Amino acid sequence: MIFDNRVAAGLVRITVSDGDLLDLVTIQSTRNVNAYLKYVNTLHEWAAELKCEADQIELFLFDYGAEQ
Repeated sequence: MIFDNRVAAGLVRITVSDGDLLDLVTIQSTRNVNAYLKYVNTLHEWAAELKCEADQIELFLFDYGAEQ
């Protein structure tokens, strides 16, 4: 999993009303280990709920983050 600025931008776009995740994406990408682990765990939880792979969600976030 790669938590870069573009993925973070996609995450912000889909979680504007979720203050908890906004805390996650206001850091500078992967410089905070705890935030990175939270990101990875969150994507795996979402993937389990959506019955897909976490990297598929990450690709969506990456693409969605470019559409600003």
